[in-house]
Amino acid sequence: MRKILLILSCVVLFSGMTQAAILTVFSDNGISGTNLFTWPGGASGSIFQSSVAVPSLTVAPEGKYTMLTQPISGGFDGWGVFYLSGGRPSKVDLSQFQNGEIRFWLYTTTANMTLSFEHLKSGVDCQGNFGTTSKDCFDFNTVLGGLLNQWVLVTVPMIGPGYSVDMKDLYSPFEITANVGATFYIDDVRYVDSKGTPVFNVAIKNVSNQQPASVLTWSGGLTANWVRADQYLELAVDPYNNQTWGVQIYTDNKGSGANPTFSTTIPAGKSGSNPAGLVDMQKTSATLPLAWSIKAGTQTAIAAEPATAEPNDNGQNGNPTDPHAFQWLYMEDAQTPAIPSENTNQFQNGNSFVTVQDNAGIHFGQSDFEFGAQYPPNYIYLEANFKNALTPQTYQTSTLRVEFFTP
Repeated sequence: MRKILLILSCVVLFSGMTQAAILTVFSDNGISGTNLFTWPGGASGSIFQSSVAVPSLTVAPEGKYTMLTQPISGGFDGWGVFYLSGGRPSKVDLSQFQNGEIRFWLYTTTANMTLSFEHLKSGVDCQGNFGTTSKDCFDFNTVLGGLLNQWVLVTVPMIGPGYSVDMKDLYSPFEITANVGATFYIDDVRYVDSKGTPVFNVAIKNVSNQQPASVLTWSGGLTANWVRADQYLELAVDPYNNQTWGVQIYTDNKGSGANPTFSTTIPAGKSGSNPAGLVDMQKTSATLPLAWSIKAGTQTAIAAEPATAEPNDNGQNGNPTDPHAFQWLYMEDAQTPAIPSENTNQFQNGNSFVTVQDNAGIHFGQSDFEFGAQYPPNYIYLEANFKNALTPQTYQTSTLRVEFFTP
């Protein structure tokens, strides 16, 4: 039996960004509540009022789609997310976000709009209108600054001058209405428990119980080729007002602080010159390949965990076909050179092959275009190939980097 001690330390670069909790109320992946109602009248999701669309000559700030609302007869029109239980109004406690804010993207033809938060208790509803009423929290004219017919990030603190939204018993955490029957689009509605900055959360957690861990390790089945790590990286991002952004992952085994530092006499561009993966602590020219896969957080981490596979077994270039291969991408290194004999391209910041997530969603497949709906937090899994591992030996990297970037 081979016993190989492997310790993978994860160095995460936060780039000065805030860590905070995020609750997505509406996105490509759906809603956080139980029901989506539209008005005036009509059934939930009426195609006459609300449908999935994107304004002409624009792209969705999040994912691929937005919520389009159009008037039926020239009067007011809108929609909201609600919580019901047994067909009766229920409530959700969002007091965790009491000192934070709601954020959403708005593309509208008018500023004559109302944002509402509806409660089970009477007398505590809070609205933001065009103009002023006794329930107003803010004025859409001020929020939009006259910026119509373009995407604008709307941010509303839950506590502001002269008002405080009660977050303990929300029947609806988001209701949006155009008061004059205008066309408008909404995208990526979310609550954040901080204010005014992007959010970038990365944590190491055990797959088995989703509890925090300090390192990524491999403990079982090390006689196999590809083996998943016992831990995963939990990722949650709120880009704030950035419409084009991404998160990339790579090792930096020749960089400052690398332990061990990859070193080889093989010329760059030849097989064996790629520093990516886990490095042999004694023979620092030897590595074990790593691959990564990202999943939406709609299940537990153990339920979402992908089956292991050789990433190249995708049926291309004469390789075998493994139905699980498409979801795994080889890990690159900051100093990965172009290696024609291995079909390996030189590392490039922001390249799709190192990008786990961007404004279009999570990178669920190997294609440059396979980005799809996310539901934060998302899970990044790692697998390592032990085919050429020696025993007893230690392999590790101390420079696995996960970075938020903008162009």
